[in-house]
Amino acid sequence: MTPTGKELDGARILLIEDDERVVRVMSRFLTLYGGTVVPLGRISAVMPWLSENSADIILLDLHLPDGDGLQLCIQIRALDSPPPIVILTGDGDVKRRTEALAQGADDLLLKPPHPHILLRRLTNVLRRHRAETQNKKLIRRLERYVSTAAVQHLLGPETSERIEAIILFSDLRGFTAASFTQDAAAVFDQVNLVLTTQSQIIRQHGGYIDGFSGDGLLALFEGAAAAESACRAAADILHWSRETAIGNWEQLPVGMGLHCGKVIRGDLGDETRRVFTVLGSPVNIAARLCGTAAALEAVVSEPMIEAIGSSAGFHCAREVALRGVPEPMRIQTLIPEHWSGE
Repeated sequence: MTPTGKELDGARILLIEDDERVVRVMSRFLTLYGGTVVPLGRISAVMPWLSENSADIILLDLHLPDGDGLQLCIQIRALDSPPPIVILTGDGDVKRRTEALAQGADDLLLKPPHPHILLRRLTNVLRRHRAETQNKKLIRRLERYVSTAAVQHLLGPETSERIEAIILFSDLRGFTAASFTQDAAAVFDQVNLVLTTQSQIIRQHGGYIDGFSGDGLLALFEGAAAAESACRAAADILHWSRETAIGNWEQLPVGMGLHCGKVIRGDLGDETRRVFTVLGSPVNIAARLCGTAAALEAVVSEPMIEAIGSSAGFHCAREVALRGVPEPMRIQTLIPEHWSGE
């Protein structure tokens, strides 16, 4: 394919090279094909430059006067969003070149590279990197509408799985009555703020939102410390609800139910409309517990407390009869002050 002069499409290229002749020739050539070249001749200048600026791609010589290019490659790869790295080297040591690729270089060219081979390799790396960046942006946008677990499921095989999880149900007491006495748009905005804040708190504590329903939400926590994390999230939600006035509410009448157990997570629905969610008796029990909670109260099941391994942080032990559950269930109320700030 004949070069058009637009292959690099304005890409900012950080050229880390100490040979001024190489810098001049490569800068002239890469500029000719649409690149913007920023030359740096010393390793010590690179990380400070990257802390203040961005590059679309890095061309890195392994041999520089003030350090090892391989170690610099490792440092760049440790950044939060590192640009792709193409190594330029005259080093004949195959082991060292292999190590550069193992440490995260996206490609490697021997000096002196043929100009048009260099151009094609750079455009290929840039194309892959830009596609990966777009995919990450798409995933972040998807996670605004579905859970991280659902996104991961979309990217993998369509199978259900049995998991051990902590389930947190939350809703607003008296929401139905409020919806009859207030403007619908105002109620929508109020509920959106309540759900948004709860979602943020839950994510901060390592959980994720499985779904919303009206003024309520279903959240899941997984892992060794999931029970403690869910209790801390519930405590922070209660503190926020006590201190927040919205609309006709001087305090937000949030009630919660927390339970644990094995659930099935997977797709429900047909080819035209599916939802990725969890099913199982622990989900139903958490929902029933939420229904027994008073405003500004989080009700926790005895199996949850057993999972934590201590009854500290709970009080008001009692038994409740739950619809659809054969035997009364022993529950306690979470003490927010015990769990906040831990």
